[in-house]
Amino acid sequence: MIALEPEENRSERTRRVEEARAHGEAHRAPGGVGWTELHVVPPPPVRIAIRKLTLDALCDVIGPSWRRAAKLVTGYSTHREDVVAGYAFVLDEGPAIYGRTSDLIITQINVIDAAGSAASALHRLGARFHLVLCDLWSDQIVELASPQAVAGYLASLDE
Repeated sequence: MIALEPEENRSERTRRVEEARAHGEAHRAPGGVGWTELHVVPPPPVRIAIRKLTLDALCDVIGPSWRRAAKLVTGYSTHREDVVAGYAFVLDEGPAIYGRTSDLIITQINVIDAAGSAASALHRLGARFHLVLCDLWSDQIVELASPQAVAGYLASLDE
């Protein structure tokens, strides 16, 4: 639910965040736990693959403190399976950048456990590749080219 996307998606994703928030309020379950109807956000209109970003370029931008994971798995409960053409980079403190590739081009970039230690890498990715962060859990679209916006976003996660 936390994705890095081309900045061309900013206004559309901001609109989607507002739609999702309104849908959540309109369909809150009686008693306040859960919802009565699912809201599905469509894929972004401009895909990350348009940037022609490779894993080598990603490694160069995020820096050597990010360790590449041997493999990426997905699943639920006790079911696990390898993600074909998946990648993941992690920091010792917990943040991870992960996604998928196709023909050596990154087709998906996601973030998990975002924290202050990831701030500089997120900013560099945004500045170099003109990306925004779309966090549909916290209803935020973040201009990654701005160090202040990245710091404010990460601080909001600690609140």
